[in-house]
Amino acid sequence: MNKKIIVILIVVIILVIGGGYYYFIGSKSKPNTSENSTALTTEMVVPTIDPSELGLSLTLSPDETVVYMKLTKLEGISTIDYELTYFAMVKGEKVSRGAIGHVEVTPSDSVINKEIKLGTCSDVCHYDQGVTDIKILLKITKADGNIYQAEQSVE
Repeated sequence: MNKKIIVILIVVIILVIGGGYYYFIGSKSKPNTSENSTALTTEMVVPTIDPSELGLSLTLSPDETVVYMKLTKLEGISTIDYELTYFAMVKGEKVSRGAIGHVEVTPSDSVINKEIKLGTCSDVCHYDQGVTDIKILLKITKADGNIYQAEQSVE
């Protein structure tokens, strides 16, 4: 009878140790949803500056195929990234379009002029038709490493 009790105790101990190990390892491999949701919702807030602080002007060409971007206040700026968005009519439907670009600013630059085509160009340009709601979002990196953003629409 003692042998039966010892065998039962050994089986119970093995089950307890095995169950504890499984619980411990299983709980470590599961993602902590509260930590993950916090990490996903944390966003960096980028300070906004007024486009006039950059001397930013946007002009649409008379044939509505090009946006001219001009920046005249470049002191302390090292780079500018831009995202131009707009809507165009394609086969009778309003479709979202855009263009992105990057500009390196050197200390000798006093003015930057950028021509942004509204369409696609490789050998030949195919311009979008019925362009509306043109907006530009600029990411400005200053020489000190600080990042700012500015947004403006074409009137």
